[in-house]
Amino acid sequence: MAMALEFCTEGYAQGHGPPPVVEITKPVFKIGRAAKRVDLSFDSPTRPLMMSRLHATISAEGNGQWKVTDCKSLNGIFVNGIKVEEAYLRDGDEIVFGEGGTCSLGAALMVANPEFKCVCRLPQSTSQGANEGERPHAKATQWRRRKRAGATKKMKRRMKQSDQRKRGALESRLAVAEAQLAEHRRQMAEAELLRQELDHKERLLDEEKHIVEEARHLKASLEARETELEREKDQLQRALAQRESELEAQLKADQERRAGDEERRRAALEATKLMLADERQRLEREHSARELDLAREREALERQRAELESQIAQKRREIESEAIQRSELEEEFLCVICHGLMIAAMTLECAHSFCSTCLDGWMAQKQPVTRTPVRALNLDNIIGKIVQKMPPADKAEWEERAQKLRKVEEEIKQLQNLIESAKTRGLRFLVIWDSWTDDEKKIFADGVVRYVGKPRVLYCSTVGLTSQFVESCSRPHLIVAARNLDLLNSPDIDRLRANLLDFIHQNDE
Repeated sequence: MAMALEFCTEGYAQGHGPPPVVEITKPVFKIGRAAKRVDLSFDSPTRPLMMSRLHATISAEGNGQWKVTDCKSLNGIFVNGIKVEEAYLRDGDEIVFGEGGTCSLGAALMVANPEFKCVCRLPQSTSQGANEGERPHAKATQWRRRKRAGATKKMKRRMKQSDQRKRGALESRLAVAEAQLAEHRRQMAEAELLRQELDHKERLLDEEKHIVEEARHLKASLEARETELEREKDQLQRALAQRESELEAQLKADQERRAGDEERRRAALEATKLMLADERQRLEREHSARELDLAREREALERQRAELESQIAQKRREIESEAIQRSELEEEFLCVICHGLMIAAMTLECAHSFCSTCLDGWMAQKQPVTRTPVRALNLDNIIGKIVQKMPPADKAEWEERAQKLRKVEEEIKQLQNLIESAKTRGLRFLVIWDSWTDDEKKIFADGVVRYVGKPRVLYCSTVGLTSQFVESCSRPHLIVAARNLDLLNSPDIDRLRANLLDFIHQNDE
């Protein structure tokens, strides 16, 4: 039993889309883009190649059932908005060809192009179980009614198709007229292009004639120039032959003159030889006398050299002695901490002397009794004189260390100015033996972290945190100070004192 597909033909040009209603009577009905391979061929003018050459088939499966099958098309098929590989059809099912190139099987189609959409129409008798169990008379009556209704629908459909064919014929004629007009316009454009090309060729021909004329004139000029060059060549050859004759005569005269000159030179040479022999004898006599003088001068120089070597040896011994003395003197002014010449020497009451920066780093651990250093300017002056006589490399190393110390002293001076300015403005300073709030702890921590060495010691002293305070304060004050600095990690008093001293001299070089 036949089935039908209803298509929406809006948007198709005449001859491109499918008919509004397609009746399927074949067991296997092929649909696609290749007209020679399928039973129904159509494609979209706005979205070409959406249909594959053989896109799908609709086949009769028996018992009045029909099945649509995707023939491995590029863009697939959808039945009721779901992408399928094959599906049994029911009356009213909506089929969309294409639109799903990247969708997987079972995916839903969000928006369908009406150009590829059709509705399946099956006879009522194919509905499963629709008329099972009815009486034969009722079935016959129902069959006649359906046949009359079908004939009426078929007649209406044929009339509609006739109107559509007429409208299609008119549209086809209009399309043919438009195509002929477009072809005429294309031919006119081609004629215009041919005319332009002909004009261009005529211009090229005129240019070619002009070039040929210029080439002819150039050839005539070259031939005239060639004739002139030949004439000049003959003149040059004659002049060359004449010049050769003159040169040969001149050469012969020169040879004769040279022969006479040779005789005169030979005679002069003999006279010169005699003169040279006399001169040689005179020079030999002078040479003998000169050798005697040189021998006497050599003896005098040997005596002078011996005296100079003796003086040099004596000077070398003096220099070595001076170097030993300087080395021994330098050892007396070496800092026992950094093993270099002291910079800004500081002397303790115990008479020990150190570099200023080295002493700051060891104040918390060495010499617990004598901790008040005194600047030893006399040592600085002596060391300065020693440095002036040091080798350039050692002198540069000492100057680099001294420069670092000067930077530290400048930083200390700036910090002292800030402290004095704060005191002048009446700002309140924290006290290390008072309990601090979290904000006060953060303020002090943010400030002290920017300093090392002497500047750090000075910054700590603004809150009363000094080595003297750490060594002499009571246990409660010591615990409060350690808690303020987050150093309360041991109940041992000696350990707390060591932690606080380490905090004061942290990163001290």
